[in-house]
Amino acid sequence: MASIREDVALERSFQCLRLIQRKGDISSRELADRLKISNGTAYYILNALINKGYVKAEKFKNTPHKSGYLYLLTSAGLREKSKLTAKFIRRKKAEFDALKAEIETLEHEELR
Repeated sequence: MASIREDVALERSFQCLRLIQRKGDISSRELADRLKISNGTAYYILNALINKGYVKAEKFKNTPHKSGYLYLLTSAGLREKSKLTAKFIRRKKAEFDALKAEIETLEHEELR
Protein backbone atom coordinates (compact mmCIF):
# COMPACT_ATOMS: atom_id res chain seq x y z
CA MET A 1 0.00 0.00 0.00
CA ALA A 2 1.30 3.44 -0.94
CA SER A 3 1.97 6.08 1.67
CA ILE A 4 -0.11 9.23 1.89
CA ARG A 5 2.82 11.23 0.52
CA GLU A 6 3.06 8.93 -2.52
CA ASP A 7 -0.71 9.16 -3.06
CA VAL A 8 -0.54 12.96 -2.98
CA ALA A 9 2.42 13.02 -5.40
CA LEU A 10 0.65 10.67 -7.80
CA GLU A 11 -2.56 12.67 -7.64
CA ARG A 12 -0.72 15.94 -8.28
CA SER A 13 1.13 14.43 -11.24
CA PHE A 14 -2.15 13.03 -12.56
CA GLN A 15 -3.97 16.36 -12.19
CA CYS A 16 -1.04 18.18 -13.82
CA LEU A 17 -1.09 15.80 -16.81
CA ARG A 18 -4.86 16.28 -17.12
CA LEU A 19 -4.56 20.07 -17.12
CA ILE A 20 -1.73 20.03 -19.66
CA GLN A 21 -3.72 17.76 -21.96
CA ARG A 22 -6.77 20.04 -21.73
CA LYS A 23 -4.89 23.36 -21.89
CA GLY A 24 -1.33 23.16 -23.18
CA ASP A 25 -0.56 26.86 -22.86
CA ILE A 26 -0.83 26.73 -19.08
CA SER A 27 1.84 28.39 -16.94
CA SER A 28 3.33 26.93 -13.79
CA ARG A 29 1.56 29.72 -11.88
CA GLU A 30 -1.82 28.75 -13.34
CA LEU A 31 -1.11 25.08 -12.57
CA ALA A 32 -0.31 26.08 -9.00
CA ASP A 33 -3.54 28.08 -8.71
CA ARG A 34 -5.70 25.30 -10.14
CA LEU A 35 -4.05 22.56 -8.06
CA LYS A 36 -3.99 24.79 -4.95
CA ILE A 37 -0.26 24.30 -4.45
CA SER A 38 2.69 26.67 -4.34
CA ASN A 39 4.25 27.92 -7.55
CA GLY A 40 7.52 26.20 -6.56
CA THR A 41 5.74 22.87 -6.14
CA ALA A 42 4.05 23.25 -9.55
CA TYR A 43 7.43 24.07 -11.12
CA TYR A 44 8.97 21.00 -9.42
CA ILE A 45 6.17 18.72 -10.69
CA LEU A 46 6.45 20.12 -14.22
CA ASN A 47 10.22 19.59 -14.25
CA ALA A 48 9.83 16.03 -12.95
CA LEU A 49 7.31 15.26 -15.69
CA ILE A 50 9.60 16.81 -18.30
CA ASN A 51 12.61 14.84 -17.01
CA LYS A 52 10.61 11.60 -17.15
CA GLY A 53 9.73 12.33 -20.76
CA TYR A 54 5.99 12.71 -20.11
CA VAL A 55 5.80 16.41 -20.95
CA LYS A 56 7.58 18.48 -23.57
CA ALA A 57 8.01 22.24 -23.10
CA GLU A 58 8.34 24.50 -26.10
CA LYS A 59 9.03 28.21 -25.88
CA PHE A 60 6.62 30.41 -27.80
CA LYS A 61 8.24 32.47 -30.51
CA ASN A 62 7.63 36.22 -30.47
CA THR A 63 5.98 36.18 -27.08
CA PRO A 64 5.96 39.27 -24.89
CA HIS A 65 6.10 37.00 -21.83
CA LYS A 66 9.38 35.61 -20.59
CA SER A 67 7.65 32.43 -19.44
CA GLY A 68 5.69 31.75 -22.62
CA TYR A 69 5.81 27.97 -22.78
CA LEU A 70 3.56 25.47 -24.44
CA TYR A 71 3.43 22.18 -22.54
CA LEU A 72 2.56 19.07 -24.50
CA LEU A 73 2.04 15.50 -23.40
CA THR A 74 4.36 13.09 -25.15
CA SER A 75 3.19 9.61 -26.16
CA ALA A 76 4.83 8.35 -22.95
CA GLY A 77 2.93 11.05 -21.05
CA LEU A 78 -0.37 9.91 -22.54
CA ARG A 79 0.38 6.31 -21.51
CA GLU A 80 1.34 7.45 -18.00
CA LYS A 81 -1.83 9.55 -17.74
CA SER A 82 -3.88 6.47 -18.68
CA LYS A 83 -2.15 4.40 -15.99
CA LEU A 84 -2.62 7.13 -13.40
CA THR A 85 -6.27 7.51 -14.39
CA ALA A 86 -6.87 3.80 -13.73
CA LYS A 87 -5.06 4.02 -10.35
CA PHE A 88 -6.99 7.16 -9.43
CA ILE A 89 -10.33 5.54 -10.26
CA ARG A 90 -9.47 2.38 -8.27
CA ARG A 91 -8.39 4.45 -5.27
CA LYS A 92 -11.46 6.69 -5.36
CA LYS A 93 -13.76 3.66 -5.63
CA ALA A 94 -12.02 2.05 -2.63
CA GLU A 95 -12.38 5.32 -0.67
CA PHE A 96 -16.04 5.47 -1.65
CA ASP A 97 -16.66 1.87 -0.55
CA ALA A 98 -14.89 2.47 2.78
CA LEU A 99 -16.86 5.67 3.38
CA LYS A 100 -20.13 3.94 2.47
CA ALA A 101 -19.37 1.11 4.93
CA GLU A 102 -18.51 3.63 7.65
CA ILE A 103 -21.76 5.52 7.07
CA GLU A 104 -23.76 2.29 7.25
CA THR A 105 -22.02 1.37 10.52
CA LEU A 106 -22.77 4.80 11.99
CA GLU A 107 -26.39 4.63 10.89
CA HIS A 108 -26.79 1.22 12.55
CA GLU A 109 -25.18 2.53 15.75
CA GLU A 110 -27.59 5.47 15.80
CA LEU A 111 -30.61 3.18 15.57
CA ARG A 112 -29.60 1.25 18.71
